[in-house]
Amino acid sequence: EYIIGNTDSALDRTNWADHATLTNAAGTGFAASEVAKLFNDNLNDNVDNYLISGYPMTLEIDLGEAKDIAAMSVNKRPGFSDANYGKNGTMGQYEIQIDAEGNGNWQKVHEGEFTPEEYNLHSNEDGTLHNIGDTVYTDFNSTVSAKKIRIIQKSAAFGTVQEFTSSEIKLYSKKLKSLKVVEPNQIIDKSGWNATITNGAGVLFPKASVDKLFDNDLNTYPNEY
Repeated sequence: EYIIGNTDSALDRTNWADHATLTNAAGTGFAASEVAKLFNDNLNDNVDNYLISGYPMTLEIDLGEAKDIAAMSVNKRPGFSDANYGKNGTMGQYEIQIDAEGNGNWQKVHEGEFTPEEYNLHSNEDGTLHNIGDTVYTDFNSTVSAKKIRIIQKSAAFGTVQEFTSSEIKLYSKKLKSLKVVEPNQIIDKSGWNATITNGAGVLFPKASVDKLFDNDLNTYPNEY
């Protein structure tokens, strides 16, 4: 289980809408007004054109200058009043490519898959909207520097319809995930435990040596060379 931090390292998206394209596998492009919805900080709208389908879908963004990129977040389309809808086009498998110098030399730097479990679909409190999803995150294996980036959707997390319907996409200069440390809140009573240790030949360690595993003393241990 992970905790998310460093979200304040999100890159400025002010001019992205003017320098981004979204195309399907056949090269058909979405309207600029649709692409702009990915960068408007509004989770109540999303890219929406079911007539443009076919994976892979490629979102290409010209960042203007080289930027350090270490992570990405995605928000699925908003919830819907009918629980049977509102899931199509949700990003599943994805691939990240960068053009470090802006000269057309593209290289793959990351790939992965957002799972249904990560989206954690749920309804709002009054039950009027369904299939609301959590923000999903991915850290790149290492920080990269790029002038241009391609975010390629290769599959859907739900169903088989090959659409693109994300609401928001952000990039970050720092990694976001760190392991969640869970402190134990209940320790099982070890008094009365009867344990044995044997080697491959079936030879038993002395009981006094084994009991050192349960004496709450970090300075003792079984030592039977």
